[in-house]
Amino acid sequence: MVRKGIYYDLQGKLLKEFNATRVTEVDPSDHRFLSLKMTMVNKQNGRKSIMEIKKHKLSKNIPDKYFSLRYLERI
Repeated sequence: MVRKGIYYDLQGKLLKEFNATRVTEVDPSDHRFLSLKMTMVNKQNGRKSIMEIKKHKLSKNIPDKYFSLRYLERI
């Protein structure tokens, strides 16, 4: 899980900063974690995007084929 990401533009200047907070373990048996709040800040223009998850449901019965490139290309 990515907790913090720092992005630079083509000139090497700081562009954006990503932070994942309120991380919770949603499946203790498989040690799966989910960030309930994610923030992306554009350091060059000051804009900010925030995504918050209020409710979540973990589904264990999703077939692996759904994540193949071949399957995703047909959608």
